[in-house]
Amino acid sequence: MIEPSSIENLKAIIDISDVISSYIPLKKLGGNFVCVCPFHNDKNPSMSISPSKGIFHCFACKADGDAIKFIMDYEKLSYIEAVEKLANMYNFTLTYTKEQNSHKIDKKVLENLNLHYKSLLYKNQEALNYLYNRSINDAMIEIWELGWASENQNTLNLLQNENIDKEAALQIGAIKQNERSKVIFAEFGLK
Repeated sequence: MIEPSSIENLKAIIDISDVISSYIPLKKLGGNFVCVCPFHNDKNPSMSISPSKGIFHCFACKADGDAIKFIMDYEKLSYIEAVEKLANMYNFTLTYTKEQNSHKIDKKVLENLNLHYKSLLYKNQEALNYLYNRSINDAMIEIWELGWASENQNTLNLLQNENIDKEAALQIGAIKQNERSKVIFAEFGLK
């Protein structure tokens, strides 16, 4: 895993406008930048980028976050992959922990979440009806390992019951957080 302090050091040197402008053209507007949002069918610039705050926000589709979140969403990468890509863009050397069992822990967390979500699907008739109405049958549900992620607290409780640290869950993308470091939602299923 990547040392959290290493990620914080990387974030300190990032200019979010440079990161986003490497993907899409930006226009200067006062102290900020604007652009057409790449996360929905946008015809007018509805995304604002604030270099001073290090965040982006789309006023149409409500996509927002920091540079890492932008790369995660734009390139469909996990948190770790996005951090490593960003570090590569800035020629920044990340520091990794020497946890030898981290891969086994990551796999355990994801397997537990997957089993949990699969078990919840058959307890939610509305979710099942939705799938059946889309011509998805039980065999497809089994093959694709579909599940149902109920309320966020349910996932957080599962992680707590399994003695899984929130930081470890963040690192593998099982949960996410907002700019104020508050956990805001759990991901659905496996990455």
